[in-house]
Order: sequence, then structure tokens, then C-alpha cells
Amino acid sequence: MFRLPAVRTLLIEAAVIAIGIATAVTIIYVKTRPKPVHVERRLAGREQDVSRDPRVQYAPALALDPANPRVLLGGSSDGLADTRVYTSVDGGESWSSSAGPPLLRGNCRIDRPAVAIAAGGRQLFAFGASKYCDLPEPKVHIAVRDGSNGRWRVHALLPVDGYAKDDHYALASNGRRVWLAWSRRPRQFSSTTVGYLATSADGGNTWSVPRRLPVAQPFALSLAASRGGNLYLAAADGANNRLVVLRSSDEGRTFGRRRVLADFGAPYDEGCEGALLPPQGQFCIPPSLRAVVDAGERVDVGWADVEANQTDGLRFAQLSPALRVLIPPRRIGPADRTLSDQFDPSLAIDRSTRTLWACYMDTFGDPYRHRAWATCTLSHNGGRTWAAPVRVARDASDETETGANLRGYGSTALVAADGVAHAMWTDTRNTTERSEEIYAARLPERALLRVPTSG
Repeated sequence: MFRLPAVRTLLIEAAVIAIGIATAVTIIYVKTRPKPVHVERRLAGREQDVSRDPRVQYAPALALDPANPRVLLGGSSDGLADTRVYTSVDGGESWSSSAGPPLLRGNCRIDRPAVAIAAGGRQLFAFGASKYCDLPEPKVHIAVRDGSNGRWRVHALLPVDGYAKDDHYALASNGRRVWLAWSRRPRQFSSTTVGYLATSADGGNTWSVPRRLPVAQPFALSLAASRGGNLYLAAADGANNRLVVLRSSDEGRTFGRRRVLADFGAPYDEGCEGALLPPQGQFCIPPSLRAVVDAGERVDVGWADVEANQTDGLRFAQLSPALRVLIPPRRIGPADRTLSDQFDPSLAIDRSTRTLWACYMDTFGDPYRHRAWATCTLSHNGGRTWAAPVRVARDASDETETGANLRGYGSTALVAADGVAHAMWTDTRNTTERSEEIYAARLPERALLRVPTSG
């Protein structure tokens, strides 16, 4: 028989063990339980699904008619027709969606088109076309139509027999003159890329012989044309992992000395043109360069890059017409309170109000950095300070979920005029029924600046 002191000792030891187990279980639960997602940004604007198609759409592009800002032209990749066209003639209140410009080609689901609207309402749509998708070799084509209801006419630029892989299309227009830049990988087993620029003086009907761009290894490109006649090129150069800006004062025939604007934090690799981060676990997030020219002929440049805490953040810089640095590279907005990523930026200038807009994808609020919301902000002083950002997407997107497109979001797109910004993004909120869709939001400036009242 056990004596009473021994029984008491056993009970005490059992109690200690039970408490220890309970404490360990509690600690494990607290440490491993799913962390809640908090929607941190205020919702503003009015969003809508503009693709309304069960196939995958991603990588949107957007342009507005400078003579009639109620006319908008959008484009994206498409899982059935290779590309898709979006048109609005009522200032973004409603949209039509149709298959991209007609051209017999393979549907390789890798196209990321560019769009522009030149003088006279001439609409342009740049894209790549591959014959076979087992070895995709998209070659650049430009489609042109007169107005939103015109018939597309498709031209090949710099055609070659054999292998060539074109990518990173960028369009800019100034009146009837249009410029198209892109990068080309000329050989299948080579890591070399070459940049080209073609010019049209008649709204895209005819094009010059493409000229080589003075960038050694371009893997991201953006063009901006000023009313004064200057053409600006922002490029990510993989040869030295730098962001450079160049100016042409002779309509793109030659470029002056380059301005090195920044060194990228993420090293360039031909298999990863950017950074592999949680929001896109299977496809690297690119720097997404965007250059615009404001009413004072200043050049605004935005891009994304990896920060010291290994998250993606947005950068902004401003240059004079002669490429003198007016605002050195700085973050758009303050650093977030917790680890989060801001990526795929786009910039736009509203010339009627001189407001500078920026839109991007933002994981702020998700501790796992998987869910992202399309987000916008603006600046009234040329990018020196920025308004508190707002969500334009009601629901988050998640490119890490099952069924998401392996190539990620691709981009955001943005234009602005008459006190209203129009944003486009890739949205995954309903992948089970709609796969990935292109959404657009109409965002009046007053809605973003409105301070919400409490109570």
C-alpha cells in the first residue's frame, strides 16, 4: 500500500506534468494558429469586372484619348484568344470586352501587350505572336484601328526567319507620332537581349526601320513623350543591374548620355527578372518601370525594388528635361508598420489638375504576404509627398492559391484626366468560376482625398 505522502507526491507530479503539457499545447497553438488578415486601407472608387470571361486574363495595359478622355483603350493577355481588348466610350462607366486583334497564331498565354491612342483617335495595340507554343518565340506585331469601332489592321515589325523572342513592349505617342520599344532575345540558347525602337509619323500606318537602343541588356522598358518634342526612355539594364534614363531630342533617332538613376537591390538573372517573393511564389516580381512627363516637362519615374527587410517597395524619382535629378530616389509613402510588399506600380499624370497618380498591388494587412489589394495614391506636389493610399479593389487577390496563373499579376495599368483616375489590375477573387479576370476602377480625386468621419 502507498503511504499518504507518496500519493500526495504523485498527485503533485501529475499536476505539474498536466500543467506543463497544457502550457506547451497553448504555446504551440498560439505560435502556429493562422494569423488573421486585416484590411488596412480604406475602400474608394467604383470597381467592375471588365473581362467577364472564364479564361485567364492578366497583365493589363491602359490608354486614354488625349482629345477625348472619355474614350479608354485597354488590353491584356487572354487564355483563349492570346490577347483581349477592352473599350470604354463613357469615361469608364461601362466597358466592352472582345478578343484581341485578329492574327493566326498560337495561344501561348505569355503575351503582355501595350496600348496607346494617338491624335485623331487612332488606337494602337502592340503584342507578340508565336506560331507554336512548345517553343514560344513571340515576334512583335502592331495593330491599328480608327476609333473604338474601327477594324484592326495588323503589321509585323522587324520580322525574321527562325528564332526570336520579343517582350517588354512600351508605347508612347505625341500627336500623330508614335514610338514602340521592345526587347528581343535573338538566339534561343543565349542570355543576350537587344532593345529596339520603331517610330511612326502617321499614327501607326507606316513604321521606320527599328533602331537599336543604347541599353546593353534591357529587361524592362518604359517610354514617355513630352509636348516639347522630347522622347524619354527608362530601362532596367541587366548588364550592370541599373535603372537608367535617356533622352532623345530628335524623335528617337539618337539618344544622349544616360542618367543612372538607381542600382537594383535584386540581382538580374535571365530566369528571374526581378525578385522571387511571397506574393508570387512561382514567377518573379519585375521592377515594372513607369515613366511619365508632367505639365512642367519634368520626368517622373516609378519602379519596384527589394528593400533591406527583403520586401518589395515602391520607388520614385523626378528628373528635369535635361535629366538633372530634381527628386532623388525615395519611397512612395512611409514604410509599413509590418512586413508587406508593394509591387507592379503604374504612374499617370492628370494634366488638367497636375496631379500625379500611382497605383500598385499591396499585401499590407496579410501577415503571410500572399493576399494583395489593388491600391492607389496621389501627389499634388510632384511626388514629394503622397496622400494616404486607398484600396480600389474590394476583395483581395492571391496568386499563390491553387488554380492561379503561374505568371503572376503581370502589371497594373493607370491613366488619369479631368480629376478622375482609371486603374486596371489582375484579379483572382473568383478563380473557381471566372479564373483570373481584369478589373477596372474609376477613382475620382475627391474620393481619395475625402477624410472619413468617425461614429
